[in-house]
Amino acid sequence: MGKEAREVALPRIFVVDDSEAVRETLAIVLGTTHEIHQLSPSDCSASFPVPSGNPDLLIADAESASPTFLRAIKKAGCPVIWLRKAQARNPPTQDVVGPSVVVDFPFDGHALIGHARRLLTQPSRRQPATLHNPLAYPYLTEEAALIANQATTNRLPVLIRGESGTGRSRVAAAIHAAGSSSRFVATSPNGFTPESLEELARVSDDVTVLVDDVGSASAQTQTFLLQIADLGGLRTAHGWLGVRLMSATAADLAAAAHAGTFGQELYYRLSVLPITLPPLRDRPQDIPALARAIASEICSTLGVVPISFTPRAMQRLTRYLWFGNTAELETVLARTISLVHKEVIDLEDLLFGYGRVTSAPASPPTVAASRGPAPAPLASSTVDLIINELAHEFKNPLVTIKTFAQHLDHLLEEEGGHDQLLRLTGEAVDRMDRALENLLQFTRFQEPAPQSVALGALLGPVLADLGPLLSERRLVLDYRPPPSGATVTVDVEQVAYAVDNLLRTLIRNLPDGEALSVHCGEPGVVVLRLPGNGGRGLSRLASLLPSRGPGEEPPLPLGLALARNLIRRNGGELEVQEGAAGPAITVQLPCDQGTRKVPAKDGTTTSADR
Repeated sequence: MGKEAREVALPRIFVVDDSEAVRETLAIVLGTTHEIHQLSPSDCSASFPVPSGNPDLLIADAESASPTFLRAIKKAGCPVIWLRKAQARNPPTQDVVGPSVVVDFPFDGHALIGHARRLLTQPSRRQPATLHNPLAYPYLTEEAALIANQATTNRLPVLIRGESGTGRSRVAAAIHAAGSSSRFVATSPNGFTPESLEELARVSDDVTVLVDDVGSASAQTQTFLLQIADLGGLRTAHGWLGVRLMSATAADLAAAAHAGTFGQELYYRLSVLPITLPPLRDRPQDIPALARAIASEICSTLGVVPISFTPRAMQRLTRYLWFGNTAELETVLARTISLVHKEVIDLEDLLFGYGRVTSAPASPPTVAASRGPAPAPLASSTVDLIINELAHEFKNPLVTIKTFAQHLDHLLEEEGGHDQLLRLTGEAVDRMDRALENLLQFTRFQEPAPQSVALGALLGPVLADLGPLLSERRLVLDYRPPPSGATVTVDVEQVAYAVDNLLRTLIRNLPDGEALSVHCGEPGVVVLRLPGNGGRGLSRLASLLPSRGPGEEPPLPLGLALARNLIRRNGGELEVQEGAAGPAITVQLPCDQGTRKVPAKDGTTTSADR
């Protein structure tokens, strides 16, 4: 397919309950489209256990809401679904940072899925101080964050080791700001002298001094550092000056002390609280979270709309070797956000500074070279179809509006005419708006970025979004989910859009009360069928079948045409067929199996070597 597959990160839900049965039931209900972590209340202290990290959503028994557990929830800043069991106290909904709902036990699985989807799509109310805390993940690793936060509670010496660009001085300043009201001074080893401390003593009696590049200190400076470390300060002409020492270096001081090029005793004095800032190229798993956090800060500083990244852009950020570390990442993101005025940053938008440094369009050859093969153009028949269908989508609503305009006076005089006018013209405008939005979304899609995703995780959200429309039309959905572990390799956003268009087209052409089946039996194959019951729905769905001439591309309704185009772009196929069991649409998506299933004339599938 020309691109390496990438796993899709599912929303993380933590289920906290004393009952293993409750935890397992929730894992079954939500596990198809979410990453589920099962915990008992005893597993949760003031923070959630590492390496699990923080959840995107928490489901917890209301009886678990101890003060310690509430602190963990506040720290995570995530939405919460409280399970209220018999005789349980009211959950502390007002004590959590994120939004929350209360669900009575026993719960309805479908309703719980709806609550989870709604809470996961709500804007986060996480406190800015938590989001932009420089002493927390993702700015620091979990280990570094633990030591750094301990350093804010005392005056012990701190030694910060990290390459240039990892933010040594920033971490030292943040530790000081979080735990001390004294004066903070950063200096080089040459600047750390008795004279400089005398000057500080004139304006303060307590200082925190960061000695950067401490590994280059001369023997004389090392002796003075050891004296200050031993005494905790210096007596000056202006009185006693308390000094807390912080040191930073890119060198391996332990090795230097062992080799005799740095004082061994001084090394031990300075490294009471050692904080290691690993190079960013050694933290690829943290880059997505770090990039989003930094981008959020930059957008807030610049006063622009928050941005997001496409999977291709995030993959590029993750794979790049950041030899300039966090400083380089910040520079690239600040340059991109300030010069590329987009809310969604794609791969081509990232400005690393090795080529063009503005967002002006490059010459056509450069664009073609950077993007790889261009998306397959629409066939002329598809373009004609889109124009025809768009005209059809607009013609009927415009006729409605024109008719009302011609009889406006008469309608307003009739009882109920005003309400009828508002309702029908509103529906007409909505129909045109939906058609335009659909086509605008379609034109935004570029070359697919394939990702390996569970077929159930791809279909689940699409089918859930159609729930209100199915209820309104009183349609029955017969859904047979794919086998566990069935995966496809596609651009998730494009194929989800295609399946949504496909299903909405079928629903629009079915009479109320009919049943629509969505079956996933073979690897990568989804079959949509109306049972052959001889009713009106069968004949209406049959009217969608193409009447093919030799070598002709079948003229499909707009939704099906858009769906077929995107599915083919992703290496799949869509076939509309008339079989013995009734009309069916078979979608074949690329998967990791050694064979692919080829749709047959009767709607069944046969195996063929790839």
